[in-house]
Amino acid sequence: MSNKLRAAKLLLHSFLPRNRDRIEVNRFSTDVGISYDLYSPSTDPTQTFIMVYGLDYAGEKDPRIIKFAAAYASNGFQVAIPDLPGLKSLSIETNDIKILCVLAKHLHHEFGQPVGFTSFSIGGGLSLVAAANIAPELLIDPILLFSPHYSIMDLWEEWQSRELDIPTNDRKLEHYIWNKMALAYRGMDRLSLSKEEKAEFLTMLFNYCAEPSLEKKKQDYARLFSGREIPGYGDFPIPEPEQKALSPLGKLSKVKGRVLILHDINDLIIPPSHSSRIIDELQLVQDENSQNHRLLITPLLSHVTVNNSWRVLDVFPILDIIGEIFTPSNLVQSE
Repeated sequence: MSNKLRAAKLLLHSFLPRNRDRIEVNRFSTDVGISYDLYSPSTDPTQTFIMVYGLDYAGEKDPRIIKFAAAYASNGFQVAIPDLPGLKSLSIETNDIKILCVLAKHLHHEFGQPVGFTSFSIGGGLSLVAAANIAPELLIDPILLFSPHYSIMDLWEEWQSRELDIPTNDRKLEHYIWNKMALAYRGMDRLSLSKEEKAEFLTMLFNYCAEPSLEKKKQDYARLFSGREIPGYGDFPIPEPEQKALSPLGKLSKVKGRVLILHDINDLIIPPSHSSRIIDELQLVQDENSQNHRLLITPLLSHVTVNNSWRVLDVFPILDIIGEIFTPSNLVQSE
């Protein structure tokens, strides 16, 4: 079977309900207390991947990442989805990078297999930093990313500059509501929410991306936050040294694995220029892997989620890139 057909099969499985008869899901912890859900195929896995979500209150329990991990396992891969406290608290923190590094080494030692990343949004940028930080001790390959960031400094400025923009269409409104809810979560203690309102808010956050009705999101948001002043990005500054530590910018010469990126052409959260800059920096390194990095900026994605409406012609380039994860690495681990 060609890699393109394998990729098509994987994507098809990601849309289907999980088949627990064909995969096994268990919860584990490392000896230093890092918890992760492990999705294993019914046969011996060909490779282990760490799957990293973005800013997501649901974290490893997000139905979208569960389906994607199950699709990987159904196609012969083993997948670990870690508990990342920063991303689950809608905060971008260096401790999550440390967790990814420790977990990658643990999984490599535990299973004796190559370790790759499949990561989404902010989790994608943090995964690149982790791959750079862990080199040359451990080669991470491949690294498949969906709409990652390159520079937290630039992204923070972009988010602040759009903070007061009035949404002009449904997609912008949906992003506006999520943005406000994320900031409300960070500043929840300032909002004088009752115990019942807090519980309702956390349920909204957990289900936000899986909830298909924009009208319900609008109603829920208005009911909880109308008349309340929600904090802005300026209320949660990230010190400059930490911004640099959280950014792939300037670190990518250390990344030796194949980097495969899909980015939403109309991304409202992380502009596609971030992925273009990642590839530009990677290709400054003249080594045997510099031509193996791939970038596709596509209308098929809505940030990291597949659009409901798409053209068949848009799918084939995506299959080319995702199909690369089925190609065994020919890169050599440094001793």
